[in-house]
Order: sequence, then structure tokens, then C-alpha cells
Amino acid sequence: MRKKTGRKPDVAAYFSGRKPDGGSLARNPPDLVIEVVSSRARDRRRDRVDKAQDYAAFGVKLYVLVDPEARSLEAFELVDGRWSLAVTRSKGVVTIPQCSALKLDLDELWKRVEQLE
Repeated sequence: MRKKTGRKPDVAAYFSGRKPDGGSLARNPPDLVIEVVSSRARDRRRDRVDKAQDYAAFGVKLYVLVDPEARSLEAFELVDGRWSLAVTRSKGVVTIPQCSALKLDLDELWKRVEQLE
């Protein structure tokens, strides 16, 4: 069994009307977690497998992986305790499931990533 560790997501958000009791992420799962996938192989596995398992067990509803190296976005919804792929895109404007106000322009994002490389 893997050692349980606290996770610090790149982005954590609560849907309107929800907030963590006392401001603690440790006791209250966010509705949405976004992780930017690392370019290091060891860390890629952690983002894609280890963190995904931990977030599902904690009850996070949506898990979004943004992979700058692969130029892709994947959004997963928690269904019966397991992740179900809801969206996978590499270009254009994408709306995150259950978050109609959250739209990401991937073409613009990848342009900005290139400027940083």
C-alpha cells in the first residue's frame, strides 16, 4: 500500500456556494483540481496516477490535467469512485465539465507556453 501524503494541487476550486470549513483543504475536498503535468517522467506518473488516485479517494469531483509538453488538456469526472474521461482536447476553446463559466483557450495557452520555453 502506498504511503498517504498530503497533496497540494496547482489549482483547487470550490463551486459557488461551497467553501472549505475553516479554510482547510485537508478536511474538505475541492470540487475541481487542476494539475500542470511535469516534464520529468517520475513526476508525470505522480500527476497522472498517484495524485489521481488520491484525489478520487478524497472525493474531488473534477480532475483536470494540463500537459504543456503534449499540448493537451484532459478533464475527468468522478463517477462511482473512479475517473471517467469527460474531455480531451489539444486546441481551440474548451469548457470544463460542470463549470460552464470556465473556458480555456488552448491555442493561446500553448503560444504563451512557447514564449516561456
